[in-house]
Amino acid sequence: MDSLIRDFLKANSIIDFPDGSIATNTLRIVDGNVILSGNRLGLIELADYILGIALSKGKGSHIHLDENNFFDDTDNQLIIELDEEVTFEST
Repeated sequence: MDSLIRDFLKANSIIDFPDGSIATNTLRIVDGNVILSGNRLGLIELADYILGIALSKGKGSHIHLDENNFFDDTDNQLIIELDEEVTFEST
């Protein structure tokens, strides 16, 4: 997956991650609270997923994030979904 946010941060000399940087993320539910934690790179990658869904075309566009494809430690799944039709034109 392309990293829109990471590429933007690097291009604008805001932050750069050394080669070999590893993202870490965990998802837990404790007493009904959803706790999503991660290191800086992990949270930026989550923001990239959210941005990717927000920029996708069509209601229902979504992604499933779980221990097999994003989280280092979880028994749960996070689903990010677009809940509106895209009504604006991108440039």
